[in-house]
Amino acid sequence: MFLFTRSQVKRFSNIFDNAGQVFLGSLILSPLLNFSNSKDIVPVISGGAILTFFLWWLSLRLERISS
Repeated sequence: MFLFTRSQVKRFSNIFDNAGQVFLGSLILSPLLNFSNSKDIVPVISGGAILTFFLWWLSLRLERISS
């Protein structure tokens, strides 16, 4: 017996996809457009990329589970 219905899992997938887009914009694109502190840009962008790809991967996994 599943804990969530298929439609709920699809909704979680959509939420994680949207969260990945938010992190892409806020942690990757925003520092690239604003060069105020160039020392701290590498850890922010690399952390943002890891988090973004993880959320998108999780979204894809949930989408496959719900199909």
